[in-house]
Amino acid sequence: MDIKEKLMSFIDKQKISLKTPTSPVLGAEFVTSDEFEGRTAVTAQPQRRAGLLNHHILTPEAEQAVIDSIEALYFESGDVDVGEHELLKFPDSADVHVINGMRSRLRKQQTIVSRRVSDLIMQKQGLCSKEMERVTELQREVIKGVGLCVEGRKKLAQGRSQFTSASLGILANYSKRQKIACVIRSLRMIRTLQMTDVQLQSLLKVEDYPGAIQLLLECQKAAATFKHFTCISELSTKLQDTLEGAEEQLDVALAKVAANFNAANYEKLQIAYGLLGKTQTLMDQLHMHLTSHIHNSAFTIILGYVELYNSAGSCNAGSGSSFSKLQYSELCKYVNEESFLPCLLDLSKCMWNVLKSYRSIIKWHENDGKVAEEDVSCKAEKDVEAATSRKYAKQKLEHGLYRIWQDVQAKVRTFILASDLSHFKFDDFLRILDVINKLIDVGECFCGSKSETLNESIKKQSINYFRNHHRVRMEELHMFLENEGWEACPVKSTFSIYQLMEYRFLKGKDASFTQISTPTSSPSKKPRNYH
Repeated sequence: MDIKEKLMSFIDKQKISLKTPTSPVLGAEFVTSDEFEGRTAVTAQPQRRAGLLNHHILTPEAEQAVIDSIEALYFESGDVDVGEHELLKFPDSADVHVINGMRSRLRKQQTIVSRRVSDLIMQKQGLCSKEMERVTELQREVIKGVGLCVEGRKKLAQGRSQFTSASLGILANYSKRQKIACVIRSLRMIRTLQMTDVQLQSLLKVEDYPGAIQLLLECQKAAATFKHFTCISELSTKLQDTLEGAEEQLDVALAKVAANFNAANYEKLQIAYGLLGKTQTLMDQLHMHLTSHIHNSAFTIILGYVELYNSAGSCNAGSGSSFSKLQYSELCKYVNEESFLPCLLDLSKCMWNVLKSYRSIIKWHENDGKVAEEDVSCKAEKDVEAATSRKYAKQKLEHGLYRIWQDVQAKVRTFILASDLSHFKFDDFLRILDVINKLIDVGECFCGSKSETLNESIKKQSINYFRNHHRVRMEELHMFLENEGWEACPVKSTFSIYQLMEYRFLKGKDASFTQISTPTSSPSKKPRNYH
């Protein structure tokens, strides 16, 4: 019989012998059958087993070397027949020593692996205990959950038995009522949003700008809440357009305030722009409107006087053109002598109103800053933004003082230099000088400016005027000297020209001139008599 078949038969018999416990001697007798040669090796099996159990402890490096020598086949989790694998390694010729060596190697590997597994189990015993506690706790929770489910089912069964179809119908109707009430509230809100435009126009008509902006912002917020409705999504676009229109009306109202300051309207505009978060934009727009108002009002005043005192056919600016198409500097040239002084007075009054409005705006902001300082402890976060806006407004107004006055000077200077004042009456010219001097004083009080532009313009016109006045008077005197008859007037020998009231002012000038020209002259020398 082949050695491999004998070993397979031996293994089967060993399995049978393990099922029926016997004594070591009987086991030895069973193993040493006639089918297996080598009684000495079989009878020495208990001694070898005892020797393996009492084998000395290996070092960790040696154990690791033994573990590394184990074939990978033993670590596979599939259905692998390792017995057949080992039998295939047996040599064709039976050798007890080789077989014993293979058994010793496998026994040693099994012992070391078992010890290593036992060590690992001991190391993880604490974690295993904790996991078991968690499993136990989870079991308790599951039992509790099952109990709650059972209790819930009992309650549901009780409710099913106690509630009737009528009660359930009441609950269903109540639920429908709640849903319908929610729909009604939504419809009312939609109707209110649809009527916003009418309310907004009425608020803007009565100049309630803060109320109008607040209403628009609330409507936009509500529209964002109900944006899932198709009509509301379209309304949101309409509200945005309405808000832009409201901002344009605010800008128009700001232009009116810039031209003619009104504290109540200005405060409303401040609140409205504050709700929009555009307080700094208000200041920028205000200065733009002031500059535009100075230009437009000056042009309108000059144009009115030009059209009043001149006919359309007398315009020499070009064929088919009108006075309204001319530039301001060109238009001022058409102001005649008769309308110059009234036009200057109206222009000065208009510029004075602009300066007055600007000063009123500055005063309003100063009072607003004082009120804010008194209430500084009432607010926390908004105070920072408000303080920044007030600081920006203060700086903008301070920087705008000189610029506004420069614009006023430029308009008045252009008007003065555009006309020839040398032919005006002396009293009219004095009135013109008086108006300009008062305007210069206003500029100094307004921003501390010396008004060099106005001073230069009026000085130039004064020089031209007195040169022309002197020339005309000299021609008139020359005419009198040539055409009038002269006759000696009998006067006393002590007569002096300074005795005449008209020439008394020359006495001081003549004395100073005589002292300078002839310092050594006799003090008894009398002035020459004019006959």
